[in-house]
Amino acid sequence: GVFVRSMASRGRQGGLAWTTAHLMHLLDAAGYPLIVIETVGTGQDGTDIASLADTVVVVEAPGLGDGVQAIKSGLLEVGDIVVVNKADTAGADEALRVLRAAFEYGHPRDERRIPVFGTDAVSGRGIDRLSAELDKHWLWLSDTGELAHRRENAARAEILAGVRQALDRQITAQHSGQSEVAALVQRVAARELTPQAAVLQVIRGNRLTDRS
Repeated sequence: GVFVRSMASRGRQGGLAWTTAHLMHLLDAAGYPLIVIETVGTGQDGTDIASLADTVVVVEAPGLGDGVQAIKSGLLEVGDIVVVNKADTAGADEALRVLRAAFEYGHPRDERRIPVFGTDAVSGRGIDRLSAELDKHWLWLSDTGELAHRRENAARAEILAGVRQALDRQITAQHSGQSEVAALVQRVAARELTPQAAVLQVIRGNRLTDRS
């Protein structure tokens, strides 16, 4: 069967909801062989997926300038497969040309030649190739040891993100509305103290170490 779950990002940057990783681990433990995660959008707000998914498919639409925007934002640096959907519409060939040129010298993360091709969900054009490319990339991940490397990076990123979230909640709960923070706010607003110095005072008050 197929299980579909929509999750709100609730303003979180990176394109994913906080609980996406938790649900992914649950589905993986339940034995689902294939888990598809769709991010909230494009550009720099959609790159956290690279630290969670084994294979990242970047889907662009023709005629919207998304290809150029994706190149500028660095979104293509996280893609393992690049697809131009609605390939039967005007502008699809130009979008493919721009995207293929971007990968002329290989992928930023490795030396593979990234597949860039068109699909059309209505007619089914290119869907068989997409399936084949997904299988091919999985074999490459398994044969080269890249799968283990990516999952280690994903685990590290998830742990650090969880620590940041926990610290953020703790500091916010401890200092929200307190006179100490209120005094710092007044001093920063009056240009008597820099925001960075105020941050250091809050960190020291929580017995944390600033290593920036």
